[in-house]
Order: sequence, then C-alpha cells, then structure tokens
Amino acid sequence: MKKSLKIILIVLAALILICAAAIGIFYIRINNPANVFDHLNGTPAPVDVTPTPAQETPAPTDAAATPAVTESAEPTPEPTPTPISEAELESMADLSFMKNRVNILVLGIDRSEERLESNSFRSDTIILVTVNFKTGDVDMISFPRDSYVKLYNKNGKLIDPLDPYNKINEAFSRGGMMKKGGYQSEMNTVSALLGGIPVNYYVSFDMTAVKEIVNAMGGVDYDVDIEVRMNGR
Repeated sequence: MKKSLKIILIVLAALILICAAAIGIFYIRINNPANVFDHLNGTPAPVDVTPTPAQETPAPTDAAATPAVTESAEPTPEPTPTPISEAELESMADLSFMKNRVNILVLGIDRSEERLESNSFRSDTIILVTVNFKTGDVDMISFPRDSYVKLYNKNGKLIDPLDPYNKINEAFSRGGMMKKGGYQSEMNTVSALLGGIPVNYYVSFDMTAVKEIVNAMGGVDYDVDIEVRMNGR
C-alpha cells in the first residue's frame, strides 16, 4: 500500500513539474512576443578585405651609366566599368540593422462577394510594418497601389523579364493571387523595392472582413436622397 502511494505521489509531482514548466514557457512567450518570430537576427554580410601588395622600392640607378634605349610607351587604355547586378548588391548588403526586428506586410485585397465573378483581385492596401522588439517601436510604410515598380514572382524572379515594370498591386494578381503564390510574390516585390530587406510574414484581409468589422462596431448609417443601384443591388 505504501509503495503504491509513493508511486502515485511521484507521478503527481512529475505532472505538477511539467505543468509548471509549460505555464512558465507560455508566460515567457506572452511577455516577449519576439520569441514567436524566427527571422529576427540579421546577419552582416561578410566583407572581403584583400590587402594591397607592398610595392618594392626601386634600386638606385647610376647617374653615370649610359641610359638604355627604351621604346615609346603605349597609351594607358581607359578603364571600363564593370556593372554589378542587383543580386550581387543585395548579397553585399549589411542586414545587421534587422537584429531584433521583424517585418510584416499588411495587404488589403479588393475581393468581395460582388466581385467573385471577375476572379482577378489586387492588393490595393500595402503597408509594411516593422516591429522593433528592443525599443518597442512600431513603424509603418504605406506603398501607393499605383507605384510603378518591378514585379517579382514567388521564387524571387521577375514575372516578365521583357516588361518588368507594372503597378505594385499587380504583383498579387499576376503572382497567382490567394492559392498560387500571390502573397509571396507581393512580399518579394516589396523586399526588392526596399533593397532586399527580408519580408518574412504577411497579414491579409479582404473587403468582406472590413464590412464585418464595421458592422460589429455598429455600422455606418447615412441618408441618400436618391436611389443608387450598383452591381445589381
């Protein structure tokens, strides 16, 4: 009997310890939201420092010696600049400023029940939110939907190499929309526009969600003097 009671007490103690540990971990995660994100520590790009070879000091010449006959010097050719690709520039970028930060792309899609037949939706609201977990600051950058930029697909390649520029809100539509990579396409497009900074997360909502939020807050009442019909209503 005593042995069984001892086993029961040991099991209960173990369960209590496990529960206490789980509660502690949960408490830490709640009080430090940075633990939820995996892409907080920016890694500085390595800098290739090649030492300049030391030049040898020329040996003194004998002034009395007979000067040798030299041929006329060839003209120095003009140096030709070597262009650096965007990919190379991005690989050289120092992302150490991203430490303790996370970037979240907020997208508002012009999708609603009245527009389902068109089957072509765009991201008309594009806001990049940067959360600094060290200072507690939150900064936001809004991109006008008609900004003319290079569009990238979900794999980070140009959607149309022959005609790369288009409105930024087209990245979502041409990138595949909801099910075929539209979100990742928009994230890659914004990342490239800002010089390659990482954009690892997104939050998306459509017009139906906006309606539900407004209705939950009591709706918006207004008087219209004339009857207005739109989209069959």
